Amino acid sequence: MSSWIDPYIESVLAALGAMDFGTLQPFDHLQFQPLMAKEFVEKVDELVQRAKARNVPFKELVALWPGMSSLRCQLYFLLLDLKCARLPREKRLELADFFFNMLSAGAKDDVFGFRSNIVHTNEEVKQLLSTKKLQRATPEIARWLGKIYMALYNLGAGYYVDFYLDYGAENEGPYDVSGLFEPGHVLIIKRLMGMKPVELFPTAADFIADDIRTYAVYQNVAYRTNLVSVHAVYDGDTINGLKWWGLELDGRLVEAAELQGIFAQAAEASVAQWKRLTGLPFEEQKAKAAEIRCFGMRKLFMRAGMDWRPTAKMLDALKGKPFADAAYWGVPQDKEQSALFWRKLYDPREEAYPEREF
Repeated sequence: MSSWIDPYIESVLAALGAMDFGTLQPFDHLQFQPLMAKEFVEKVDELVQRAKARNVPFKELVALWPGMSSLRCQLYFLLLDLKCARLPREKRLELADFFFNMLSAGAKDDVFGFRSNIVHTNEEVKQLLSTKKLQRATPEIARWLGKIYMALYNLGAGYYVDFYLDYGAENEGPYDVSGLFEPGHVLIIKRLMGMKPVELFPTAADFIADDIRTYAVYQNVAYRTNLVSVHAVYDGDTINGLKWWGLELDGRLVEAAELQGIFAQAAEASVAQWKRLTGLPFEEQKAKAAEIRCFGMRKLFMRAGMDWRPTAKMLDALKGKPFADAAYWGVPQDKEQSALFWRKLYDPREEAYPEREF
């Protein structure tokens, strides 16, 4: 079953190799996750054992995730947790395999996310577009859609912190829709989900929508992404190349005249939410991050008959602890040795661990 591990790790390295985690705000996952890795893995293990005992199909479980990009990212986070918790190899492989089985049950193509995020078949895309009345695009509309997306993306970071933003943002595609439009057309679906997470922040109840989707049909624009689907790269003119569009707020397609107002509301909410998150005292920020970590998997925990919120052990493990630092991880200074260190650390088959323990 472990044959998936090598290509998955290659996908992780391709996606994260050039990232500077120090830019993540208000802190990054390498600082935070080791503090409660053992306790979080215990909660995940209980989820897995309950799902197995109930014979819940992977097809059902994967539908409980916000998206495939989220599952790919959370598998990466889990691999780190397994090593920080120093679990036995057999248990590491059991939990990692379980997560991968969910992923393979949901992704329609490019399972590891090397270049795309395909979650619909061609027939599903055709059926989807038959139900949407997309509108002709203009350069002005393309610019407004870009502004709205960035404002919502930043709002999501305020809800989910930078490193768990996979719970709130996903790009799907590219889908070749030349058969439905003219040759050279692709569809990208940009999803901002969980934009009203009242369980985390009650003030979110006042926002305009919970699920926001942009349907963008481009001509002569190439698109690629990686394991983290919002790491999108466009090759071509995305302003003049946008030919058809649709912006959906909780299932309602909006009109062009509404775009400026939607941007204003999203921008205002983004600034307010970021101040709200960063204004929390240090200990409350850690506890909130633990809550956010569990929130994105809440539907799975609930399906297993569990309370989705952090356990008392998780919260106790955070109290009074400083963040993990370079000395904790013990990454070699040599570039080649550093790359080998991370490759082995991600691999649940390898007996490779951080330098220190909490």
